[in-house]
Amino acid sequence: MLKEGSSCEVDISFIGNLTINKATGLFRSEYLDSSGKEHPFVATYLRLDYAQSIFPCMDEPLYKAVFKLSVLRPKNMTALSNTPLESSVEAKGETDLIWDHFQKTPRMSTYQLAILISDFESISPTQEIDEMEGRKVEIRVWSRKEYLESLENVPDKVVRIMNYLQDYFNSSIVLPKLDLVALPANSIPKPCDSWGLMFFKESELSSSSVWNTAYELIYQWIGQYITPYRWSDAPVNTALNSFLASMTTVNINPDEMEGKWPMTMLYALYYEFGKFKPFSRVEGIRNEATSAKTELVFRMFNYTLGEELFQQGVRNFLRQNSEE
Repeated sequence: MLKEGSSCEVDISFIGNLTINKATGLFRSEYLDSSGKEHPFVATYLRLDYAQSIFPCMDEPLYKAVFKLSVLRPKNMTALSNTPLESSVEAKGETDLIWDHFQKTPRMSTYQLAILISDFESISPTQEIDEMEGRKVEIRVWSRKEYLESLENVPDKVVRIMNYLQDYFNSSIVLPKLDLVALPANSIPKPCDSWGLMFFKESELSSSSVWNTAYELIYQWIGQYITPYRWSDAPVNTALNSFLASMTTVNINPDEMEGKWPMTMLYALYYEFGKFKPFSRVEGIRNEATSAKTELVFRMFNYTLGEELFQQGVRNFLRQNSEE
């Protein structure tokens, strides 16, 4: 019925489930404040294929779409998504419900869509983020009110890392804002680094570590702005991100790793990595080892080609694979 190059619009009505007992898909959770009062919130975790649980989609990174999201929320809560808020209107016939309409997203993979509805509060950096490509990314850090004090140094740390990475990539993250959220009682196995809206465990975000924060921020470029073609390509992304996070940390805060590259501090790893056959039958450990070996290859390129040429290669990769 359809010829190559043609397109059609499909209108599908569907119902998705709100997950209650685990942090997958669109899930509901809650936290208790110091007085014992319960505060509910709703968030998303759509990797790898959890987006299918809330709307019809294909989940491989190469299948991308533009999202125009509207959220109905209680008036005493705030809604966040990948893009800035476009408008808010009171729901017809409802005095305590608000419709939030968000700006249209760029073309992106389904697993990158992110939503948060909560009573969290935010803090902003005191340092300036550099303008890049006519954009000045707005940075905000969110958490429950009683935990904000523990995050007071995080916004400026994020700005320092973002300025370094913008200069390295010679590119912004394209989106005009980036929200980082500390989720209380978060059971997500790893940070959710969706484009423009990132979810961390409280202890992860409040950590003074530059490496951990840089590692997740790099995904805003390599993993979100530029995605792997298939999930099977993701380990290469992981290796490049890890290499760049180590380089960022050594240059921004050398004392964190005593000025040394992380893997060179454990020389016993070289013996294990040198084995021809996988040294573990556990798939996860074997994949991590493969990714670590790939990171060492990137490090070798950085030395043999020179930092300037390797950086230019990364910039070219970003430019050639970007989709406006």
